[in-house]
Amino acid sequence: MIATNIRKEAREALKGKWFKAIVMLFIEAVIIGIVVSLEEAIKDNSIIKPIFAILEIIIQIPLTFGLIYSFIKLKRNEEVSYLDFVKIGFENFSKSWAIFFRTLIKMVLPIVSIIVALILIGIMFAVGGVSGIALGAGQQTLGIVIVAIAIYVAAIAYAIVIGFKYVLTTYISYDNPDMIAKDIVEKSEELMVGHRGDLFVLLLSFFGWAILCYVPLAFAYTTLLMFMIPLAIILGICATIGILALGVYVSMSRVCFYDEILQLNSEKTTAEVQE
Repeated sequence: MIATNIRKEAREALKGKWFKAIVMLFIEAVIIGIVVSLEEAIKDNSIIKPIFAILEIIIQIPLTFGLIYSFIKLKRNEEVSYLDFVKIGFENFSKSWAIFFRTLIKMVLPIVSIIVALILIGIMFAVGGVSGIALGAGQQTLGIVIVAIAIYVAAIAYAIVIGFKYVLTTYISYDNPDMIAKDIVEKSEELMVGHRGDLFVLLLSFFGWAILCYVPLAFAYTTLLMFMIPLAIILGICATIGILALGVYVSMSRVCFYDEILQLNSEKTTAEVQE
């Protein structure tokens, strides 16, 4: 499985569909942005503030679920409108959350590892003190902090490796509407055997594009600080369009990645039957 071929397939699938895909991604960002803005506008001591924080989490899962469904439809030339992802997401609200919780159960150990590493770092800094470490007064503590940070990095890497097993859950759900969440999660785990490295390489191949997209954003922030507002606005718009286009490109590539795995799995099954 070659990342270049998958990206090429994604570009071909997006011909004539870039605008629609970008608008869908933009609408989702606006919906989430409105909720976040309302949360930020509320005073910290208000009892309403936590409600919006919870609301953001509640709607994010089904919206992401609906977007993946919509991108699959785009890839397979099925009819889909700009706002279908919202309808799809909330029509499958319970299913999207069931899949999320089933995945979360599988990710308990990696999550606990990250939490433990963070606690270790916090304890070490509290005991040794940042100033003490900086002045060389606690070399032993510094060593422990370095070890704790290494454990944290290792825990993150471990979580990513395990998390890659379950990236296909929503895609599998699309092709198997009657399959329950437990079976969907297990099917994703089965299909991703031997392909986690392929996904990592695919996602890593977008790193250069990500840099190009975020450079204008950095310049926009810099020019804003220099009160060059018109230039900051132009750069900000360019950065936003670039980031949305990259999001669309990555999303469609992941659909192509899923279809490629289905094809490889089908060929493998056929070969086993012939043997």
